[in-house]
Amino acid sequence: MLERLLKIKVPLAVALANISNPPEALLPSEWETIKECVPLLKPMEDMTTELSGELYPTLSMVIPMLRGLQYTISSKEPGTLDGMMLKTALLNSITKRFLDLEKSAIPQKACFLDPRFKKAGFGLEANAKQAENQVLSELQSLLSKKKTSTAPIPRITASKSSIWDILDAKIELCKGTETTSSSSMILLRQYKELLHLSRQQNPMEFWSLLSTLPELAQLARKYLCIPATSVPSERQFSKAGLITNDRRNRLKPKNLDMLLFLNSCL
Repeated sequence: MLERLLKIKVPLAVALANISNPPEALLPSEWETIKECVPLLKPMEDMTTELSGELYPTLSMVIPMLRGLQYTISSKEPGTLDGMMLKTALLNSITKRFLDLEKSAIPQKACFLDPRFKKAGFGLEANAKQAENQVLSELQSLLSKKKTSTAPIPRITASKSSIWDILDAKIELCKGTETTSSSSMILLRQYKELLHLSRQQNPMEFWSLLSTLPELAQLARKYLCIPATSVPSERQFSKAGLITNDRRNRLKPKNLDMLLFLNSCL
């Protein structure tokens, strides 16, 4: 609204001049304050718009975008007292509301498993390391479950045919316990060594085409599909309200679901 007000400043002044009893016009200092507020608020509008999307992963973008938002607002240099006060208030509000979000497990994992960001998306190295450890732990658990369901645990059975039988059996048992940990570390290292995707690329397409890391792809799909905001679901409710109007109040829920699904695929 403020940006639009600046664009129509001259036509607005002309229109007010042609009115017999015009309302009180804004002072030059007030126009200057509005002019300085726009670049401070514009990054927040851009972030809100991008995180409200539904055709691409959004949760993984929250942490890097918050850091970018802080940096962008901090780099602004307002020339008025009101502009400085707004800048300080915005930075304090961002810190108070979202500072701990980088330490939250789910956004951490989503950011780390996004091949566009990985560890570079974090503001603090400690938080990036924490995210890596959490993904590693979950990956180990996933590999362990798969191994338990597919391969039997080797038994220590000694025979009299060789004096090395008991040692060989123990080594096989050690292999069974070491493989899960070592395999998960190898998979994670392979992922970190891959080149970062361009920010314009879709990470879901990357994981669907990558066949060498199926377990990591499973974890990535688990977290990248989580929306960052409730906007997509609110859009669905709005669409449902537009479809089920007075003329279509006998529409069955099943048919409404199909219409909403078809609309989301357009």
